[in-house]
Amino acid sequence: MKIVKVIVFCVVSLFVCGCAKQNNCRTFDMTTHDFDRWDQLVSVEKYIVLEETDNSLLSGIDKCVIGDNAIYALCRKFDKVYKFSLEGKFLSTVGEKGRAKSEYLGISDIAYDQSSGDLVVADSRGLLWYDSSLKFKKRMAMDDVALFDFSSEGDILFYGQDSRYSVTCLKNGKIAGVRDKTGYAFFSDVFYRNQEETMVVSDYGQFFIDRYKDGKLSRIYEFDMGQDALPENMRPQSSPEFEKVDDMEDYFKCLQRACETKTWLYTEFRGPHHCIYKGYINKKSGQVFFGKAPFDEAYGIVGTYQDQFYALLYPEYVGENSYMRKFVVDNGLQDVHNPVVIFLKLNEKL
Repeated sequence: MKIVKVIVFCVVSLFVCGCAKQNNCRTFDMTTHDFDRWDQLVSVEKYIVLEETDNSLLSGIDKCVIGDNAIYALCRKFDKVYKFSLEGKFLSTVGEKGRAKSEYLGISDIAYDQSSGDLVVADSRGLLWYDSSLKFKKRMAMDDVALFDFSSEGDILFYGQDSRYSVTCLKNGKIAGVRDKTGYAFFSDVFYRNQEETMVVSDYGQFFIDRYKDGKLSRIYEFDMGQDALPENMRPQSSPEFEKVDDMEDYFKCLQRACETKTWLYTEFRGPHHCIYKGYINKKSGQVFFGKAPFDEAYGIVGTYQDQFYALLYPEYVGENSYMRKFVVDNGLQDVHNPVVIFLKLNEKL
């Protein structure tokens, strides 16, 4: 299976237009996408520098999750998961490489099981469970796991595991189809947790978010991209078609990431001209901020923790004229090479 890797740096702006009342699904008008006052909307409330040691020099992080007592960072390049304290002190790597039952090869994803406090790692042979002290607990054999996550009900959701379904779930010991496949599987950040609910981002070429409950998906948000949306008849069905369509300079291709707090919904789109567009939507006021993500801001939102968005910032890539430059300089981060975990505050009065 070919796993498409996505580098993130983005956020959104606009004015929410309407709400579809059917099935309690809210529809947001994303046809205007020229917001650029990110410095007035977003600020850093606090940050955590991930300690640099001989054993924790990170060229990049493919996924970062914050558990109850630790930060876990996946680096696919080095095929390792790193554990840091909530203050950023490097603690250890997770598990060992190898072919034994308790060892891994080719890590593709990680997830934190909130119900048990376990860290679960997906590799080329299935899933491995580690407890909070990183002691190996068990392995579940599966073929070629790419993306997965846990639901609040204890089910395990998978993406791209089946030829018929884009999303499947392991429920009561059995695999079941959850969402019919409509095209080529695009491996972005499909799953996220909103409070106690599990949310699932739409497949490539579509623009919505579903809620998972009792083995089924129900539509909760839709995004109206207008004439800029990729036409349905152009959705790729194979890897060559995907590469051709994804390389086009026209159209919004997909919603590739989302997460939310009690007040804000964050969305991230693959847009025209090979650009990433990001959007913040105030769910209470209905205000939307949607526009092109400045590349030189050098950070990307990766999740929420204690009802705050957190992101990975790469200080050495922040541009001289970027609105993030002052934060980097004021906090003496110019020479920090490891990513910095930043927690964002949004201006609700803008």
